[in-house]
Amino acid sequence: MLRIRKASGEEVIARPLDNFVETCLQQADVESPTIRALKRYLQTLCGLPRFRQRLVLSDGTLLEDNEALAATEAQLVLLAFCQTTEAEEAALKHAAAKGKAETVENLLQRPQDPDLGYPRPLWLACGFGHLEAARLLLEAEADTSEADTGGATPLSLACQSGHSEVVRLLFQARATSSANNNNVTPLLYACQDGHTEVVSLLLEARVDTDQATNVGHTPLFMACQNGYAEVVRLLLAAGADAGKASNKQVTPLLIASQSGHLEAARLLLEARVDPGKADHNDVTPLLLASQDGHVEMAELLLSARADVGKAEIHGETPLLLACLHGRLAIAGLLLEARADVDKARDDGATPLMLACQKGHLEVVRRLLECRVDPGKSGRNGVTPMWFADRTGNSELIRLLREASSDSRVPSAKRARLGN
Repeated sequence: MLRIRKASGEEVIARPLDNFVETCLQQADVESPTIRALKRYLQTLCGLPRFRQRLVLSDGTLLEDNEALAATEAQLVLLAFCQTTEAEEAALKHAAAKGKAETVENLLQRPQDPDLGYPRPLWLACGFGHLEAARLLLEAEADTSEADTGGATPLSLACQSGHSEVVRLLFQARATSSANNNNVTPLLYACQDGHTEVVSLLLEARVDTDQATNVGHTPLFMACQNGYAEVVRLLLAAGADAGKASNKQVTPLLIASQSGHLEAARLLLEARVDPGKADHNDVTPLLLASQDGHVEMAELLLSARADVGKAEIHGETPLLLACLHGRLAIAGLLLEARADVDKARDDGATPLMLACQKGHLEVVRRLLECRVDPGKSGRNGVTPMWFADRTGNSELIRLLREASSDSRVPSAKRARLGN
């Protein structure tokens, strides 16, 4: 017979041992019948975790948690938390941070409040991925919702570090997904660092896929910025908004294009985002890919029918930026896509002027092959030759002179070049 009474004499359990093991412990899916298992069952009746329970025999003997469960009569004593020194608080934090589960167990058995000390022991165990230490603290009913000064909860800390088993454990403990002070969610933490398994767990828990930070960055935005294509795929499959822009109207495609993350961009385009959607400065994905030399990205965007001539607020076009930065391959792609070779930016500078200014000889050669006007002047009458003279590049000067003497160049243009 198993008989457990409170100090008041009230019976808590009075059943044959075999029957109790079969109906209570096994159905509750606990481990083999031990005093620990009995205490976990008693928690459902008395509301306190096993660390705050003592089972005392009539002779005053304490039943230890690792003892096998046997037919017995014992008194259930429920304990308040003991007084804790700063050293004892520090000891629990250190044990949690280092994953010393046995030490955590011993300190909780005092019984010590699991939520004393800063940072909280549970934050440390979750942030460093110590599964058993976290499990013990949760069993001791450590607070899963309390956040640090930045607003990060244990779930956020585990997600940020990619500790999928700890995340799973926290969800089993009914932890909820909440954002920090900057509105960064656990999902965004996981996405920005490419923790695919954690992302899957969060999506299975049906967290909000589109909740954005204070500056408007979504989980999808962060995954695209850092090039985590598998995370992008998971988010899109879960219904994330592929075109949701930041506060400055930067879209996931725009940031993927700037960073050169080709597969992320491909997935977004397959999700039918607008390949030409610009930010608050009218900067487009193609403009950024052209500026930064991402050739395959430019090819992808052009195949998606991005506008080859769309300019930003100062009149910079993809071709202008490709020429300025010496991106020969991209300049070739843009010219093949019929970019306007003479289109100038707001200050009058043309693609040829910018290529000459920077001494990009092969880009100049490619532009001249397209019959660009070598004598076109900008504001203040400045010409490509004016820039070429200042580089001191004799080959560049020769190219321009040859272009100016070409019989197919109108005489007015040759006159501007001094011929």
